[in-house]
Amino acid sequence: MIARFLRDSSLRTKLTLLPIIASLFLLAMVGVFVHLTIRESALLKHLEQNTLAKIDRFMSLKDTLSQNHGELFSLLASSSERWDEEQIYVQGKPRLYKIHDIEDALVKMPNAFDISDNEHRRIELLLKRLEEYKGQAISAIEMASVDLSLANKFMV
Repeated sequence: MIARFLRDSSLRTKLTLLPIIASLFLLAMVGVFVHLTIRESALLKHLEQNTLAKIDRFMSLKDTLSQNHGELFSLLASSSERWDEEQIYVQGKPRLYKIHDIEDALVKMPNAFDISDNEHRRIELLLKRLEEYKGQAISAIEMASVDLSLANKFMV
């Protein structure tokens, strides 16, 4: 029916319909663009509010743990040269508390963010390994505070 109308119509009618058809096509394209923009905006908002914040928190905890480990390792490595047993304990205690604080922050992660099942399993594994690390760090500080010569043997 439309094909017959276009075939039977004059050139003037065809040239008049061409801008109308192009405008309708352009309007449809604008509608698709607006729809995609709204969906992309929602995705970016989700990434900004959840995923990036979660990654930032994990990286912050990793940096804190790395710095704390370096300080703990340095404390134990230089223990026989600079510290006595009591100072090792006094200097090591805040670093052990920092490990505990990192552990607490990891435990709170599933409540603070939308965590997938895979991420939840990884956090549980990380908590298990952090618990082992904390035990070794406590043992190293305790041994060094008993006998400085044991500090290098129990370095974490």
